[in-house]
Amino acid sequence: MALISIKDLSLSFGGPPLLDRVELHIEEGDRLCLLGRNGTGKSTLLKLIAGDLKPDSGEITWRKGLVAAYLPQDSRPQEQGTLIDLVLEQAESRLSAEQALSLFDLDPDREIGSLSGGERRRVYLARTVATGAEVLLLDEPTNHLDIDTIAALEEYLLRRVKTLLFVTHDRSFAKNLANRVAEIDRGSLYAFRTDYESFLERREQMIE
Repeated sequence: MALISIKDLSLSFGGPPLLDRVELHIEEGDRLCLLGRNGTGKSTLLKLIAGDLKPDSGEITWRKGLVAAYLPQDSRPQEQGTLIDLVLEQAESRLSAEQALSLFDLDPDREIGSLSGGERRRVYLARTVATGAEVLLLDEPTNHLDIDTIAALEEYLLRRVKTLLFVTHDRSFAKNLANRVAEIDRGSLYAFRTDYESFLERREQMIE
């Protein structure tokens, strides 16, 4: 049984369908990169899976007991408390919170309000990975990150996270992580059980 199954999912926001009877099944071990031009519905699909949006029709089914964690593209505002306080809100344990903050080179006792945009992004990444969730849903996780932090994130995800659904414009990140690729184009979703580079080759063949 799939961890997450999406069947006949449609959403329009009152105009032409942004997602039109989309179907996708996430299996254990999938590291699926979701591609598509800006505005095609990639972030919207992640929000639907995470439960932050409701579809016009169709269904999203989760395996019973499945735990997932979602990193939205824009960090949710919070200006009070320390970093450890924020990460502990969703962490599997204090140890996992401390390890996640260390992974992204963050001081647990620092105040949230003092962070830059890039530092805030790293805190929310730490908060997401500290959950110990079986599935991570990551929307542009490398935004505002430097090369060293991206490398640390890649290593962590490859070593510790079995199942992942992510949106990225970072080709190197996609190449290093993805073992499946799906693309949204004009409301339809096309999924391939292949890595990123093989997907690019197949897409060129389809275009020809």
